[in-house]
Amino acid sequence: MHRIIDIISLSAKYLNDHSVPHARLNAELLLSDVLGKSRLQLYLEYDKPLVERELSALRTLLKARAARKPIQYVLGKTEFFSLPFLIAEGVFIPRPETEILVQEVVNDLRSLSRAEDIVLFDLGTGCGCIAVSVAHNVQKCTVYASDVSQDALTLARRNAEINGVTERIIFLRGDMFEPYLACEGPKADIIVSNPPYISEEDWDSLPDEVRCYEPRTSLVAGEGGFDFHRRIIGSAEFFLKPGGSVFLEIGEGQKDAVLRLFNARQKYVDIRSRQDYNGAERVVSASLSLADERVIGK
Repeated sequence: MHRIIDIISLSAKYLNDHSVPHARLNAELLLSDVLGKSRLQLYLEYDKPLVERELSALRTLLKARAARKPIQYVLGKTEFFSLPFLIAEGVFIPRPETEILVQEVVNDLRSLSRAEDIVLFDLGTGCGCIAVSVAHNVQKCTVYASDVSQDALTLARRNAEINGVTERIIFLRGDMFEPYLACEGPKADIIVSNPPYISEEDWDSLPDEVRCYEPRTSLVAGEGGFDFHRRIIGSAEFFLKPGGSVFLEIGEGQKDAVLRLFNARQKYVDIRSRQDYNGAERVVSASLSLADERVIGK
């Protein structure tokens, strides 16, 4: 008899033998998906036997994870900012560190005070995790979310539907600021992006489950990893309202270089950074000059 508790232990050992990190957690998540139960329910029903159909489905998932396919791709879903998101191969997987970026943006947007809607641009939206999370948490906000990938935009639209924010997100296809020029929409109160920031020289050192599965174009940003930061900072001032702000995620050790990019424009004030949960500098933000003249609040 194959009980839930036995299958968890056997699955964890199998994944551990294939050098999968957090093997037991992964085993629990995969079995939870197969059975349609929470991890807590697995242990509350630890003595329940599995049928062959369930075992077969679990074997398929375990083999994929043992091959170092990211668990988000194996499951086709993840959680971000306490919201559910569908995930598909070919689209960048959101990381917990990006929740710091979203929280900073939400805090800033909630400080804005005026009758008309607040406008936010999300550059390189991917699965839509930033755009959807912001729209879900800030009611008076219209989000313009862009990506060069049609597959990413299709997935982002589905995630907007799942989380009930479709009416407040306008999806645009194109590279960086190009679609905003084409749509002739309003200027932004906030521009946010989690752009690629892995350097060319660091690509080969990434873990297999990143390098072999996730889209390279969503990760690599030239020598030093600053290509996209440079482009965004150089153009953002033309798309922001006076006093509007830019929020960018950065990689570890990139803070000083990104601060210099902002300072070199001589258009930005209140340039600062925030740390993530591990104490690494993760978010850099700046406001276009005349920031003190905008009317702010929710």
